[in-house]
Amino acid sequence: MIKTGDWRWNTLSNANYFVAGADIYWLITGIATLFLSLTVKNKTTVISRKVAEEIA
Repeated sequence: MIKTGDWRWNTLSNANYFVAGADIYWLITGIATLFLSLTVKNKTTVISRKVAEEIA
């Protein structure tokens, strides 16, 4: 069963610090990975355009 709601606060209030810490860790890791992948992708595109302009 899927349950939605305030699971972050429920795990903390029930003193399930390990579960809350693991959930928050993976949430932050996912957001950071998404941010970094978009940043690297944009820099690669800019570098490729500069190289193409130098070649032309």
